[in-house]
Amino acid sequence: MSDAEFDRAVELHRAGRLDEAEVVYQQILNKRPTHFDARHLMGVIASQRGDYDMAANLIELALELNDKQPGAFVNLGNALMGAGRAEEAEEAYRRALKLDRRIPEALFGLGNALRATKPNEATDAYRKAVQQRSNFVEAMANLAALLPRERAQEALDLWLKASKLRPASINLYIGAAKALAVLDRADEASAILNGLTQVPSATLDDLFDAGNALAEMRRYDDAAALYREILRRDPSLFAALNNLGNMLRELNRLDEAEAAYRRAMSEAPNDASIVSNHALILKDMGQLVQAEAECRRSLAIQETAVGHGNLGLILMGRGQVQGALDEFNAAEKLAPGDPDIVFSQGYAALYLGRLGEGWPKFEARWAMQRMRERRRDFMQPQWRGEAFDGKTILVHAEQGFGDTFQFVRYAPLLAERGARVILECQPAAARLMVGVEGISAVVPRGQPLPEFDLHCPLMSLPLAFDTTLETIPAEIPYIRAPEPTVAQWNDVIDGLARPRIGLVWAGDARHYDVECNATDRRRSLTLDAYGALLEIPGVNFLSLQVGPAAEQARAYSTLIDHTARIKDFSDTAGLITHLDLVISVDTAVAHLAAAMGKPVWLLSRFDNCWRWMGEREDSPWYLGMRLYRQTEPYTWGPILQRLATDLRRWVSDSNR
Repeated sequence: MSDAEFDRAVELHRAGRLDEAEVVYQQILNKRPTHFDARHLMGVIASQRGDYDMAANLIELALELNDKQPGAFVNLGNALMGAGRAEEAEEAYRRALKLDRRIPEALFGLGNALRATKPNEATDAYRKAVQQRSNFVEAMANLAALLPRERAQEALDLWLKASKLRPASINLYIGAAKALAVLDRADEASAILNGLTQVPSATLDDLFDAGNALAEMRRYDDAAALYREILRRDPSLFAALNNLGNMLRELNRLDEAEAAYRRAMSEAPNDASIVSNHALILKDMGQLVQAEAECRRSLAIQETAVGHGNLGLILMGRGQVQGALDEFNAAEKLAPGDPDIVFSQGYAALYLGRLGEGWPKFEARWAMQRMRERRRDFMQPQWRGEAFDGKTILVHAEQGFGDTFQFVRYAPLLAERGARVILECQPAAARLMVGVEGISAVVPRGQPLPEFDLHCPLMSLPLAFDTTLETIPAEIPYIRAPEPTVAQWNDVIDGLARPRIGLVWAGDARHYDVECNATDRRRSLTLDAYGALLEIPGVNFLSLQVGPAAEQARAYSTLIDHTARIKDFSDTAGLITHLDLVISVDTAVAHLAAAMGKPVWLLSRFDNCWRWMGEREDSPWYLGMRLYRQTEPYTWGPILQRLATDLRRWVSDSNR
């Protein structure tokens, strides 16, 4: 065979006429089996067809003939990557770079091979590829995608440069939008993503990716609008229907979400993930029996970690906590280390009183999508129980007020170990926390922090102290109202006969958070539900209710309401000091009153929080607390009747 025949084969190859080129390459090899280029390019054709193992074999045979060709090692690496053999691909790219360190394709391939296992080395490889070829768009994009959050500006610059070089590539604009979101420029990010609907080159897949990016940014309205636009173009796209349902669920538009999932199931009745999502929305709507049946149907279609996890959540809602834990364990086997699943395992273990098992898994909350924004990435290490005599530790609140009041009890223990304790907490709790023993300084969240050596989230302290049921710090009271806030209520309290009972009937609905809102619907009452209590004679009932639900107090002349004077929890604590008993749903006020040593009667929903555990009427966290548990979901009548009976007896005993 002449060089002219090989040149003709290459020309056919470049023209995309692979079958014809392959025939000529094979003819060359039949005559000259040691023809390196023909054998190498036969392997390239196999790679182009997606037959990566065959491609790797052919290129390896070529390299046996001549192992001084860096380009062939690059193509071998590409074929091995296509075959999912990343470690072998890494070696091939390194062989190419050993022959010529200036090949940008080899650096790019090496980055791809290292991306999943050695991200720092991958970043370095991509960066070198861009240095070797300043217009290497793919390397820019992969480098930008791999940069950590703290280097979001560098990532944005790369995305923008790449998009100028290749303006028709929609994925580059999506990457830029994600970087803008990290830089707290969410409006600019949303504008880019929403604008893609007007770009003619944007495919449905591009718009779908943009919708997913908006969802990650928690711009649920914008994401829902984008999925609706996708469905306008293709009404049968069940993945878009499913994601639309997810967004509507996040927006707390449950009926619309349920309808979207049903439409998705009509298009894809055997899609296990959609059926499982439908089960979860039924749970949110309180249809627990139907939710369980639907979730079991999804698992019959396909056993998935999400399906087992959702079934566990549904069983938790039905009060079947051990069964829920079994499902979480099954999910974890299918998706080891998944933070949502591990957290659920921890939650169930804590509920069952297995604190030693639960606390470590409870730490998985920081890897969950919903908690990432709350994570504090300090340079100082987190304290995990080691000796620290003389050091300063920052203890920081992480979730609700009730959590702050419950776990600030550990501050005196930290001080006893020789630490100087700084507490960062919600501004509305700061004035009250100043008086907690062991705390040297209180910083309202958002204010500059002083220097410190260690830090610990409040809800990680039980793990650091290796807390068991027997060792829960239970010295009460550990929260006391400042004297000025106690005195400020004297003018309205003087003259009120005892007993004085404080009432709370609703929590913070948190409409912006679907999970919290769903929980609030199960825990909160209306004041009308307390009607029988308010008719009990010989009692002065005082409202402790704040927020929108406080308006309900106006309809009851028997309820004393001065909550308009409450500006923060220090004021609330001052009022609680004058009371004899607090009756409350599961809210921060219940924690506060119990931490102050006041008797608290807590109305607990059927699927109560882990901290109240199961099948007990008392709490190891608060010795003066009495639990009134629902025996059926959403059914308050029976326990309110029992509470009213107990209250009449309590009042009678108090008046003796």
